[in-house]
Amino acid sequence: MTENGKKSKDERRAAILEIARVAFLHDGYAATSMSQIAAKLGGSKATLYSYFPSKKDLFFAVVDAESAWVMEYLYKIDKTYSDIREASAQFCRCYITMILSDEIIAFERIVTAEAARFPEIGQAAYEFGYKRGLDRMEELMRQGMEAKLLRPANPRLAAEYLLNLCAGHLHQMRLWNLIAAATTEQIETQIALVTAAFMALYGNDTLATDARRFTGL
Repeated sequence: MTENGKKSKDERRAAILEIARVAFLHDGYAATSMSQIAAKLGGSKATLYSYFPSKKDLFFAVVDAESAWVMEYLYKIDKTYSDIREASAQFCRCYITMILSDEIIAFERIVTAEAARFPEIGQAAYEFGYKRGLDRMEELMRQGMEAKLLRPANPRLAAEYLLNLCAGHLHQMRLWNLIAAATTEQIETQIALVTAAFMALYGNDTLATDARRFTGL
């Protein structure tokens, strides 16, 4: 707060983003209007537009803010790890748990439902979400290859492979509302299979052999 008791510009922006986040999740992109958000904010549309010139810009900012905490949550893996299987399992646990959460599922449903009419939604989800995470994971793959824990390969493709493995059967079931939630046992089983499948293809000779023995490949 400022000295006169009014919210600072940053606090006002944060309040707008929180109101918009709730509105987008509850009503969807198309049904959410700038007038509606301004009314909930308790200010004028002119004030809202002074922060965000359009609903598209506001949605981009909401996705950007959501992505920031996701990146912080996911990529806390110690870069000096020696047991890459454990590091991979730790990442998979965080990633799978995150993409199965109510909020992420809700955002994905918005993107899936409305990206055909509003391509900017798909663009925001890709640029601020998936691509940003892929960039981070690519760097971790490169480090693993330089440490000879992973076989020499294209680190970008390795990152895509791991992320796609994580977003597997449980995520699809959750996205289509076939299950309300995944059990701990289901998640741990998927983590073990994803980690083994990744190591079978990208691990060094020793790790790949062990992984293929586990998966029966």
